[in-house]
Amino acid sequence: MSVQTPFFTGVSTAPARVTRELPFRIIPRIETYPRLVSFCQTVPGQAILLTAFGLIYAPFNSNAIPLMLCLAMLMWMPQRRHQLVTVSTLIFSLLLPLRGLAHPLRHVGTIVAILVFCATLIWCRVKWPQSWYGRNSATILIAGFGLWIVAISLIPWRTFRTPLVWELSIAFVGYVWYAAYILTDRQSESPRRFGLETGFLRPFWGAMYTPFPNGTAYLRQIEAKTPEQLAIVQLKGLKLLAWS
Repeated sequence: MSVQTPFFTGVSTAPARVTRELPFRIIPRIETYPRLVSFCQTVPGQAILLTAFGLIYAPFNSNAIPLMLCLAMLMWMPQRRHQLVTVSTLIFSLLLPLRGLAHPLRHVGTIVAILVFCATLIWCRVKWPQSWYGRNSATILIAGFGLWIVAISLIPWRTFRTPLVWELSIAFVGYVWYAAYILTDRQSESPRRFGLETGFLRPFWGAMYTPFPNGTAYLRQIEAKTPEQLAIVQLKGLKLLAWS
């Protein structure tokens, strides 16, 4: 006699008393507590929330303190959120990686060159939206980068200092997809905020394996519009961090 399990049949055979919702939770749904949500909209509540985040996150990230400072600026100056995201990204891209580097100026030069190149691509997309490049800017970027990798792979070593070229190309890998998303977003938005996309070329708030929203337009869609929305999202984020 064969035994069918819920995994294969798709039907739960567990007793009803097991499938009922338990009267308690390991981590409560704190984002549904009105008083807590209201408290987290105040300066003391935000400070406590940020401190709790830092205490949980610090053992796993050496940059927890700079991250907390950047998040604090965003929390207490929400009207400058887009500008502060750009400033924070520049801090995490240019300054923090300098610790322990043998050639810090080379790193700064590499990142600045990448940011200038990406900004030029975005500016050309805004300047000539109906041109051949404007209509296919993201495709041209990705295809061009692929051709560039093939080209430098075939160039003899003695032609120029190939290691420097590869260093620049490898660093650009971390930015190419974000730049492509921004170029795609530019097809559906006005150019009034040109320049602020620098902060989204490689967002500062996550690590290599953290999923990112695909583009600045989507970020503007999901951003918190009110202090209450921000408090709820932060409480949910704190729960996720505790679970992880």
